[in-house]
Amino acid sequence: MADAGAADLGTSAAADGALFRKLVAEGYDQCAEAYLRQHSQQASDDDLRQEPFRELMAELPAGAHVLDAGCGAGVPIAKAIVDDARQMRVTGVDISPRQIELAKQLVPSDRATFLCSDMASLVCEPESFDAICAFFSVFHLPRRDHAAFFARAASWLRPGGRFVFNLAAGEDGDGECDLSTDFLGATMVWSSYPRDHTVKLLGAAGLSVVKEELKMVTTGDEVDRSGLRFRFFHCRKE
Repeated sequence: MADAGAADLGTSAAADGALFRKLVAEGYDQCAEAYLRQHSQQASDDDLRQEPFRELMAELPAGAHVLDAGCGAGVPIAKAIVDDARQMRVTGVDISPRQIELAKQLVPSDRATFLCSDMASLVCEPESFDAICAFFSVFHLPRRDHAAFFARAASWLRPGGRFVFNLAAGEDGDGECDLSTDFLGATMVWSSYPRDHTVKLLGAAGLSVVKEELKMVTTGDEVDRSGLRFRFFHCRKE
């Protein structure tokens, strides 16, 4: 749980979108190698993304084009997409220049494209993706920007396309949070709405929730914060 000072910084950053994005970009630049090492050492069963990601992959057709929004260093998600035998393509975007450098090194494929950009200002062609995954990234946007991002994501999906993402959940699994935390030695900010409000925003964007699940970190692998809760949403474009 963040202390009062951290919460105050998080709330201030959420009110100032430019500061929020600066903290996220600089934070992930600073901890890029440590974050990569952590996930390289983490057993797949301990990675909260793996089950939602496997379920998403099972629904995709051969040759699917996937947007990995908040791709980090490209592993494990972008790499798994291009390694799939069905010849899928991935476009990865991340706000951290260092993370994108690592992704280009670690996923050297002609079916992988990596862009350094704030995903909230990303420009994509309408209906250009079969799926979008945004694991541990949407909550790095100020929550006041979530509605606009959901609408943009929906516009990028083909009809019937899938959008899988997660948000941080409060101690009761449903609360709001605007927090600044020590994340692998870097200052990091997170911002989420309660579950019901998030579902309303998704519906307004034309995205229906087909599955959701509350997951809790139990091993301490996710930045050594055992007990953190994350709510995962699997959505379909109407």
